[in-house]
Amino acid sequence: MTDMTEFEKVNGRKPLHVYEALDFYETEDNKEVNEVEVDEVEKHVNPSHYKMIPPEAYERFPDGIEYFDLMTFVLKHHDPVHAHAIGQSLKYLLRAGKKDALVQDLKKARWYLNYLIEEVL
Repeated sequence: MTDMTEFEKVNGRKPLHVYEALDFYETEDNKEVNEVEVDEVEKHVNPSHYKMIPPEAYERFPDGIEYFDLMTFVLKHHDPVHAHAIGQSLKYLLRAGKKDALVQDLKKARWYLNYLIEEVL
């Protein structure tokens, strides 16, 4: 039976994403993927805390999710001041180099992150 250690033995590291692991386990030598292994890979490389946008959001915004829509889902559990700082940081990171100069946007994101750090301390 192939397990995570088999991937690590061959590649010298853990898989970066579930699809990388699935590609490995679905080789010519191992056509049948063990569901327990896939579930284990999924749990470690694609955990639920990275899944911030529920499926119904895609139905609600079929033409794409804009920044504000994304923030509605991502920041709703945060304190309002923290949510604002996180949202501003994300805004500047997501648009980095698209509106203003790349370094300018990165510095703006850093300013909000530094503010948030000081607020939390």
